[in-house]
Amino acid sequence: MTASRSKSSLPSIGRSPLGVVSSVSGKRLPPPFPTRALHSVPPDDNARPDTIRDELPEAPEPVWRVARTGPMPVLPAMHDLTAIVRMLAGETSLHAAVVKLQREACRLLQLTDALCVWLDYAHGTATSVTGRVSSQIHDLVRDVASSGRRSMLGSAVIEPIGPPPSRSVILLRRPTGIAFQPSELAMIGTLASGIAPALDRLL
Repeated sequence: MTASRSKSSLPSIGRSPLGVVSSVSGKRLPPPFPTRALHSVPPDDNARPDTIRDELPEAPEPVWRVARTGPMPVLPAMHDLTAIVRMLAGETSLHAAVVKLQREACRLLQLTDALCVWLDYAHGTATSVTGRVSSQIHDLVRDVASSGRRSMLGSAVIEPIGPPPSRSVILLRRPTGIAFQPSELAMIGTLASGIAPALDRLL
């Protein structure tokens, strides 16, 4: 009986959706971890597969918001990359070649956006199939092209096409929070090296 009375006299602690409530003080204690569920931000369904927004990619989301819930993307086979290189090698129009490159890159890599930009160092311009890019994008692609080193910003990667100073680069972006894996970056580098002669011929 004494043990039972002692046990019942202990303060009780209950849980609520917003934290822990003590029956002694009536105060709500903070939860031990965020209550918001892990999720990946869904892709923008309105994004066009052959263009990229003329802005900087968004900054990476907090770690607890970028947990990957779906399967890892399947890497394209080597013959898929070879098909793109051959397709561009047969093109006689820069505009047509770039449009096809952007479309195929989005399809193979499951991208939100892809944008190829070529540079005119003499006149200080950077151009895409939709016209001159903004000064912000211009500065990014110029740095990558002149150095020959890729740049990664959040869920986007800017890859030089050909050795430095490159005459063109390709910007690839995924939905926010889904980063490129090392194996994918290696494959993107292989593709960029393979298409460089075809694009340089058309520039």
